[in-house]
Amino acid sequence: MSLVLIIDDDSVVREAIKDILELIDVEVICAANGPEGIKAYKENRERVDGIIIDRRMPLLDGMATIQELRKIQTDIPIIMSSGYADEDLMQSQNLNQEKPNAYLCKPYEIDDLIQLVEQLILKQ
Repeated sequence: MSLVLIIDDDSVVREAIKDILELIDVEVICAANGPEGIKAYKENRERVDGIIIDRRMPLLDGMATIQELRKIQTDIPIIMSSGYADEDLMQSQNLNQEKPNAYLCKPYEIDDLIQLVEQLILKQ
């Protein structure tokens, strides 16, 4: 069974993503912020197949958290979600390994989430 780490400061969003992924037989670990997500990843690194992370969070935002996660494992698939229409976010794709593998703009359709997870994370 695949394992996905969800890092999002909104508990409703975390639970919704968790419920959706469990429908397609994906196990989920949740974290409420960047430092908690990094800790959860380190503790479960051998089992985590991919990460879904929010762009804007307190303590450590999504991009800074990705930078730390990429120091641990450069090729872990990461999907970033954001409720903001951030032009500079989309242009930040020149950040090389610090960038996410894909972006998902909130609000998104359940099918879009499932499709990205299947393409980027479950393909392994």
